[in-house]
Amino acid sequence: MLRETLFVAAAATMIAAAPALAGSVTSTFDSDLEGWTGNGFSLQHIDSGGNPVGYLKGTDTTGNFGTIIAPSKFIGIALLDGGMLSFDFIGLVPNNVLTGFGEVTISGGGLSSSLDITDLQPNSTWQTASTVLSAAIWGESQSDWTTIISDVSAITIEIESINGFDEMNGIDNVSVDIAMAPVPLPGAGALLLAGLGGFAYLRRRA
Repeated sequence: MLRETLFVAAAATMIAAAPALAGSVTSTFDSDLEGWTGNGFSLQHIDSGGNPVGYLKGTDTTGNFGTIIAPSKFIGIALLDGGMLSFDFIGLVPNNVLTGFGEVTISGGGLSSSLDITDLQPNSTWQTASTVLSAAIWGESQSDWTTIISDVSAITIEIESINGFDEMNGIDNVSVDIAMAPVPLPGAGALLLAGLGGFAYLRRRA
């Protein structure tokens, strides 16, 4: 009886769905702007000089706070709770420091959460801004955070870094970790038949 129980348990384990997989959505800007748009900034794709290939160049056109807006591939996704969000940045002209550069806003489920994910300001070298995607880091309740990240409706990044409208900044390698639905293990049907067959064999021998 013990052998039967152990065999059935092993078979059940083999045919269970695999754990939820993690993936990522990324914009490298190697060949174009990949659908990103600007609010207060005009955007241009630059073929070289990125980190390491192409990049998004944003030029302030209004003097107001400006953002870049994520395209459709970042919308309707579920972010990975505890995953990472990051992007690379560079200053293309001298900057007067303003707070607010690097503030990311994530919206979903009718709610929004914002976080300035870097204390660094753009300079003449590529730098990286990153943060953990968690309720504690973003200052949200777990229930609100789960609502926001379960079905993302918008992601924006503030790239304003100077008083007035003289700055030009580069952005590259925007990446966010996403949650993916559980998937059955390969050959689950065959494993199920093998498990049932083994169980029947043990029953006959008992």
